[in-house]
Amino acid sequence: MLKQFYVKESLTAQTLFKPAESLSKRLSRVLRLKACDKIALFNEAGLFEAELKDDKAKELWISQRLKAPVRPEPVTLLICMPKKDAMDRILRQATEMGVKAIQPLVSDFTVKDKFNIERAELIVVEAAEQCERLSVPVIHKVRTLKEAVLEHSQICWCAERTDAKFGEPHLMDEAALLVGPEGGFSDVEKEYLLAQEHVVPVGLGRFVLRADTAVVAGLSRLLNQL
Repeated sequence: MLKQFYVKESLTAQTLFKPAESLSKRLSRVLRLKACDKIALFNEAGLFEAELKDDKAKELWISQRLKAPVRPEPVTLLICMPKKDAMDRILRQATEMGVKAIQPLVSDFTVKDKFNIERAELIVVEAAEQCERLSVPVIHKVRTLKEAVLEHSQICWCAERTDAKFGEPHLMDEAALLVGPEGGFSDVEKEYLLAQEHVVPVGLGRFVLRADTAVVAGLSRLLNQL
């Protein structure tokens, strides 16, 4: 299996491709690839086989498309930001689970760390390359809880201490999964969420989960309903 690398530029078979300097350095200096070595490039156009034309990876020959584009899962993760390490894990895990977008949120009990969107994009690109998916989730700018709730027509809220089940498959053509902060939502926020008809509380079991654990558990159950 060829090692995969994400690129933003347009990809077409039977063309000469000049990668960004950062990718050229990664291929030649970090991975120490040489002329005639083969890799795979991917983005929304699909997965393509490419061969290094020189030892410095300044030019690649794209020979053929190996796989057609694959649409990401129709799910957006709405995550109230935890501490930095936990947020990094969530970015990787949500990418591996196939979400199409990740929306970081601020809420009453959110950790007040700054969110570096450029760094987050690097993390999800690396995760996409490692798990061999053919797309990279969109990372949105930070929004408030209420802003995110108003932007989505169907939200599954991973609520604590509830036995509510996830909805039927035919109700889940596209949805967002809402995971609260590690301190939980405030009473005011809970009242607001419960008052929204399109926000459905769902349970994740008997125990109170960490935010990154809740993301994986919630996404796995939601994706099974799509």
